Amino acid sequence: GGWATLRYDETQDLLIRAAINGFTKVQTAAFTSAVNQQTANFTDNTSGLVTSWSWDFGDSQSSTQQNPSHTYAAPGTYMVCLTATSPCGTNQICQAVTVCALPVAAYSSSANALNANFTDASTGTVDAWSWDFGDAQTSTQQNPSHTYAAAGTYNVCLITSNSCGDAYTVCSTI
Repeated sequence: GGWATLRYDETQDLLIRAAINGFTKVQTAAFTSAVNQQTANFTDNTSGLVTSWSWDFGDSQSSTQQNPSHTYAAPGTYMVCLTATSPCGTNQICQAVTVCALPVAAYSSSANALNANFTDASTGTVDAWSWDFGDAQTSTQQNPSHTYAAAGTYNVCLITSNSCGDAYTVCSTI
């Protein structure tokens, strides 16, 4: 009887102290990320008292900072996990984070009479192409062909973009 009563009293004392100090429950891990090309800045939004953070950036790199910044070696989508620890336990959240390389637009062209062929030579992370052939005609194909109505000099522009919101434009005359 005596040991059980003492153990119960100590447990109640710890629970009361934890409640007074705000340790009433395990926190809920949360974070946001802001991506600029291949660098991601992470902000901890965990509720409750947190005593330590453990970040796994999904590329074999990690951090114990509260709000770390991480530069990825290659563009792609990475599963980033935050494990937040408090005196009452741990909680983890994982989110996909996509990083991109700047899409640098470039192309080559060949023309035969009124017919022109365009070949994309862009670098970086490119998810979309927007061509303006300089005669009010456009295309979203990666490597389009175009037939002009009349001979002449045309200012052709290519805009490349990616899912990270980056875009790059190059124009030249043909």
